[in-house]
Amino acid sequence: MAKIIKRKDNHLVERCLGDSETINLTSNGCSWTHNGINAYSQDLTTNDHEIITGVTAPTRFFAGFFYYDTDWSLDTDALNEHNTMANEVPSISPIVAEL
Repeated sequence: MAKIIKRKDNHLVERCLGDSETINLTSNGCSWTHNGINAYSQDLTTNDHEIITGVTAPTRFFAGFFYYDTDWSLDTDALNEHNTMANEVPSISPIVAEL
């Protein structure tokens, strides 16, 4: 199982972490530990985001391409746009996302 941080308004998933990993979401920012590495973002706050626990993670998760509102969905338009750009710019890697 996993826990996610998602936007309240449109359900865009910003982070997908294991259930055993720590997330501290406040009105001033968010800190989390993922694979033993501590991270922080002042853009993720309780004003706009929420933590959902006990979800099954997608097979291949990439932040900014998945939505979660009791079930997962993939933003295929954004994914296709990214991969089109990756085909044109050698420094950008294509993304293979899977639900």
